[in-house]
Amino acid sequence: MSEWDEATLGELIALDVNAVEVDPTRAYNIVGVLNRGRGLLYREPMAGSETAYKALNRIGPNQIVYSRLKAFEGAITVAPVDLHEVYASQEFPTFTCGASLLPGYFRLLTTTKHLWDTLQNLSTGMGGRRERVKPNDFLTITIPLPSLAEQRRIIDTMGAVDAQIEALADESKHAWKLHTSTRETLLAKAPLTPLDDLCSLRVGLVDPRLDEHIDLIHVGVDALEKNTGRIVGARTAREDGLISGKYLFEAGDVIYSKIRPMLRKVGLPGFRGLCSADAYPLRPHDGVPASLLREALLFEPVVEQAVKMSGRTKMPKVNRKELFSIRVPMPVAADRSMVDASLLSLRSWAESLDSEINDLRAFRSTLLSSLLNQEIEIPESYDDLLAKVS
Repeated sequence: MSEWDEATLGELIALDVNAVEVDPTRAYNIVGVLNRGRGLLYREPMAGSETAYKALNRIGPNQIVYSRLKAFEGAITVAPVDLHEVYASQEFPTFTCGASLLPGYFRLLTTTKHLWDTLQNLSTGMGGRRERVKPNDFLTITIPLPSLAEQRRIIDTMGAVDAQIEALADESKHAWKLHTSTRETLLAKAPLTPLDDLCSLRVGLVDPRLDEHIDLIHVGVDALEKNTGRIVGARTAREDGLISGKYLFEAGDVIYSKIRPMLRKVGLPGFRGLCSADAYPLRPHDGVPASLLREALLFEPVVEQAVKMSGRTKMPKVNRKELFSIRVPMPVAADRSMVDASLLSLRSWAESLDSEINDLRAFRSTLLSSLLNQEIEIPESYDDLLAKVS
């Protein structure tokens, strides 16, 4: 196994800023940088007459770019090779890689927690007083530097994994779109029914510190994924250190977030647990499948009604009386099983794809870490194999 060198970024890249004077008569395609190394954020075009900036930085293909202000969040990336003409404010310095550092290799480094932590350590202070990461400080960062041949192997290997993740993400997007369109079509034909005729609200808060509650899973509104209602990152009441009253829900209950109804946070946990007082635990009446009640609450016209009722305050909220005044679509008893099964099948397909994506992302993180730590080495014979199949 070959030993890798280490080098500072100052030895490998050069500050290379193309500052362009703003012309008030033209428009500029503006970008930012997403946190955690997730790439560029493409914003709406901006007219030169609408900005106070006298100059903008043009971002070039394969250039390293980071946000001086948000570097502590891992807001760093390498611009794609096929990047069109885009610009950013002068808070986004750019760098060009030298001969011994491939842009694709450094792009992989920008997705690692190690680099994010390093940037965070360079950015001292808290909140609005946090210091920007200056280019001179950025260039002091040390990175592992394999040979160019090894960099190419790592790029190619990780590229295959990333391509699979992207393909699955596209399939997942299609699956959720099909699920949503099918729900809207099927429920549009169903008679409207007062929500009060379909479910009841479990009333009364419980103390999460009691022995019978402290180890139950707590589903806060933040644990409900918007649009899908999946439970993500929920922990026990003990782990969350809960002290205020929570609702106790049962396995067959539907959890409806009354905060910001436009986010469509309607979940079906499938287990006994606690939910935030900012959510309503709904108990379906006999003959009403919980999964179908969830879909009815996600039906677009129902969401629109809830949004109108929630007001336009900083924290839109639907109260109990308003929610139960909504009429929701519910198929007649003879059709419920068929509609429910159709939507459950599509949802299961979409959720299985998302689960596969999460597993593959975890594998990606482990694989990249092992490659960078040299726990795994890609042999030189890999190059010969590529030559034969190319």
